[in-house]
Amino acid sequence: KNCASECSVMANRTQPGALSVHGTDPQNLIEKIVRTRIHAAKYWNEECFGLDAATLTDKAMVLREVGGTYGGNYKATPFLCLVLKMLQLALPKEIAVELINAEDHKYMRCLGAFYLRLTGKPVDVYVYLETLYNDYRKIRWRTAAGTLEVIRVDEFIDRILTQERVCDIILPRIMARHTLEELDLLPRRVSALEEMLESSSESEESEESDSDNRKKRKRTPSDSRSRSRDRRERRTVSPDRRDRRREERTPSRERYRRDDRRDDRHDDRRGDRRDDRRDDRRDDRRDDRRDDRRDDRRDDRRDDRRDDRRDDRRDDRRDDRRDDRRDDRDRRGDGRRDDRDRRDDRDRRDDRRDDRRDDRRDNRRDDRRDDRRDDRRDDRRDDRRDDRRDDRRDDRRGDRRDDRRDDRRDDRRDDRRDDRRDDRRDSDRERGRSEVQTGKSKSRSSSRSPISPVRSDSPLRSASRSPSPMYKRKPVRKAFKPLTKQDKKKGKKSSGGESADASSGGRGGNDEGMTIEETNKMRAELGLKPLVQ
Repeated sequence: KNCASECSVMANRTQPGALSVHGTDPQNLIEKIVRTRIHAAKYWNEECFGLDAATLTDKAMVLREVGGTYGGNYKATPFLCLVLKMLQLALPKEIAVELINAEDHKYMRCLGAFYLRLTGKPVDVYVYLETLYNDYRKIRWRTAAGTLEVIRVDEFIDRILTQERVCDIILPRIMARHTLEELDLLPRRVSALEEMLESSSESEESEESDSDNRKKRKRTPSDSRSRSRDRRERRTVSPDRRDRRREERTPSRERYRRDDRRDDRHDDRRGDRRDDRRDDRRDDRRDDRRDDRRDDRRDDRRDDRRDDRRDDRRDDRRDDRRDDRRDDRDRRGDGRRDDRDRRDDRDRRDDRRDDRRDDRRDNRRDDRRDDRRDDRRDDRRDDRRDDRRDDRRDDRRGDRRDDRRDDRRDDRRDDRRDDRRDDRRDSDRERGRSEVQTGKSKSRSSSRSPISPVRSDSPLRSASRSPSPMYKRKPVRKAFKPLTKQDKKKGKKSSGGESADASSGGRGGNDEGMTIEETNKMRAELGLKPLVQ
């Protein structure tokens, strides 16, 4: 995308080596927003790429309309695209004149005239564009709304000569024609209509002279009466035939009189028009003489001003020569000092130039050094920030790892403690059970005295209910299972129930009864007080 944008920028640049027009780049004669619309147009990108003077002429020959931008999105017309291409190529005046002289292609003439109006001098603009006032061919004009209108070539030329903005382009200002005429840069313009009016007036005057001659040759009434009298004398006509002939001749006489009156009215109107034309010519001659006198006075004043300026310049040159001679005499008197001063001035100027160059070089070097220092500082700051972030991440990861290791170590320690406690409990149970079994075997071998059943309120009955682990029988675990924390909590909660079960186990039907002697002997071994019978 960046490459495409750079290529488009290079394609839209002005031709290298092109001269400035009106003190600026030729393309700047068109506003920036209009140039942007042209560069976005499809016709510009497809048809105007890579054009030169020859191929541009081929494109101008196939133009079918004239206009600027149109529509809601301000789309540029092909005419406006070719105008910008001509400004980009910076075509010389001769090519524009050749386009104007191409009488067979009216749109090509309009294109050359518009380009010359943008880039040409005022005198060239008036000289070459006023000739197109005689071109009355129709052309299509594209309006801002997008519709097409029919205008003529001379109307288009009048617009670009009299209006400030045409085809959405602000035209450069040019001097008025009368100003150029006053400065003797242009002759007075003679319109083609004036020549036509003069030729028509000459033809009308010739017609008037012919009609006057015909009137002079017209016969008089006395001549007509004498000829009719001679005819009557030469021949005799019957009264009936004469009356009939008079009746037939009456309409023709009326027609003749009507024609005479019409001719008289026509002659009167023509005489009035002739008088009007004569008065107009007299007024025109009077106006011309007044204009000539005014022009003569203006010319005299201009000549006087020119003579005064010439005299002033001559006096100035004389004074300058006198001053120069005086200065030369002074310089010859102290020439060495002037040479030394000039040399010193040149040395100081060279020193200042060198100082400025050195300052610019130092500034550029300092800027580059500052940029490199800033880049290194930014890199170090970024590295420190990254290191801190990595350290924090590593610390969090290490903390989590240490926590997991501590948890595993605590779990293993708790498991070992629980295992030892369970082992001690199991060993105590086994030892108590073995001692009980040993006492039973001894009691069976000795003589056993019958005893009465023990009452529920006897001390032996209460002793059998004691929760001593020695007398409490529990089933041995078949498999060892490490206790977890939840099991420990459950064990604490259920400690009361187990004690109750242990107390009730003494009364179970599975335990065998013991004699008083066996009981006292066991209590003596345990260091307890014997039971009283």
